[in-house]
Amino acid sequence: WIQKGVGHTTIQYASLSGTNVTTPMDRAMISCTGRVDPEGGRFLLRDDLGDVLLLVLEAENRTVTEMNVERLGKSSVASSLTYLDDGVVYLGSAWGDSQLLRLSAEPLEDGSFIEVLDSYANIGPIIDFCVVDLAKQGQSQLVTCSGNGSDG
Repeated sequence: WIQKGVGHTTIQYASLSGTNVTTPMDRAMISCTGRVDPEGGRFLLRDDLGDVLLLVLEAENRTVTEMNVERLGKSSVASSLTYLDDGVVYLGSAWGDSQLLRLSAEPLEDGSFIEVLDSYANIGPIIDFCVVDLAKQGQSQLVTCSGNGSDG
């Protein structure tokens, strides 16, 4: 049995054998997580500041001895992170655009380790809307106030 905890300023790993490993992180709330490999040694995290992070658990003899957190780059507000294969991640969002991302081993031109392969438009949640005829020609359009935070 293993418990992984994510707090405001630390990430803690605890096992029944009494092993506790803690690593500091910048003050942020983790909005979602996703496992990268089936062994459970790497996890993607998305925080409320817009950053995608990689959490790596270092182990010796099946005991976690160290944890490292690396910032990979910015993304849409995430509701789910699903590692697909070959460095490709699906980021699902209930608040902003969902994205198909590729993780890079080397920094890209912008210093990020994330390349957006595709983006899937999401206009939800719609907070308010109105119908307008901007050209006054009888062709009404729906204008929405939608999204959330940096994705609004």
